[in-house]
Amino acid sequence: VVVYIQAQENYVRICYLENGRPKDYVLRSTMVAIAPLMEHYGFIRCLRSYYVNPSHIVALLRDRDDVFSAELDVPDTVIPISKRIYQEMSERL
Repeated sequence: VVVYIQAQENYVRICYLENGRPKDYVLRSTMVAIAPLMEHYGFIRCLRSYYVNPSHIVALLRDRDDVFSAELDVPDTVIPISKRIYQEMSERL
């Protein structure tokens, strides 16, 4: 089950769960190339460099400097999100 995808120049890092444990896979591709596939499967582009599977979001966080992030159900995993996505997601959750 894919949890999130992170852009890394001409590669994307795919974080997924295998037997309940987080694993990574690096794929030579760009976010633009995988965008239609991610949106088709319900992933949300939370920043230019991240897609997240919304079913793995445990909490939305906002610090006193108005930095927004999403805590995921993978231990010690917090990814940045935009203010717009924070507002949209907080209405959905």
